[in-house]
Amino acid sequence: VHYSLTTFFFGAWGTFENLIVALALGIFSLPHGNKHWWLGGALAVLTFFGQISIILALKYEKAGPVTLIKTVDVLFGFLWQMLFFQLVPDLFSIVGASIVVCGVVVIGVRKWIGTLPEDDIIRIKFGFMLK
Repeated sequence: VHYSLTTFFFGAWGTFENLIVALALGIFSLPHGNKHWWLGGALAVLTFFGQISIILALKYEKAGPVTLIKTVDVLFGFLWQMLFFQLVPDLFSIVGASIVVCGVVVIGVRKWIGTLPEDDIIRIKFGFMLK
């Protein structure tokens, strides 16, 4: 199956699920004015192409670097949220982002330790990370 078809299907399915949940909770409302429609459409298109970019990156590159770059999205999201919208992330967002970033750092360090020679002092001290 072509990657764009899979991405489109999951996007349509997610839209359908969100519509059902919004109707069930009574919070559904249509966008107000052309600006909101354009912004919603731009969000959909950019999300679609962003997901396709990640899929193609995983196809042509190893998963490690792609995952690292994808994780940087979290940091950029916080940065742009603060710069453009003047919104300060709450405690739950900061804790979640910290868990994601720490996980990526641990995976990177683990990979680096795995490339060290068997008799290297750092590999001996942190060998528990390779188990």
